[in-house]
Amino acid sequence: MDKSMKLFQIFYLSIGTFFVGNVLGKLANLKAEVDNIRRMCAWEQREVSKEMMKTDQSDDDGQIDQYEFVVASLLNLEKINSEDIRVIMGKFRKLAQSQGDQGFIDMGDSQSRTRGSNRGD
Repeated sequence: MDKSMKLFQIFYLSIGTFFVGNVLGKLANLKAEVDNIRRMCAWEQREVSKEMMKTDQSDDDGQIDQYEFVVASLLNLEKINSEDIRVIMGKFRKLAQSQGDQGFIDMGDSQSRTRGSNRGD
């Protein structure tokens, strides 16, 4: 076999491998997209039920507020996971630390942080 035929075979195998890999990658993306569409359809068809009330509320007050609904919806749609929420809540608690255990961040937190950063603290 001559040298030009070997080079052609190497080129042909490389291009063929690239295209097969590309097709397999697109099929994986298609499956993920179909799964996302199915989750969205199931979420859109969801009605208020006792099961929804049990799973979506963060406390046992018998009600779901808008924040509980948003977080539960993001979890159901797999846009976030429990670890994401743990990290976000850790950041919130750190930012709200100067307020004690009041459960919110206010402008006073912003003012004290700005003054502290200007002093080089």
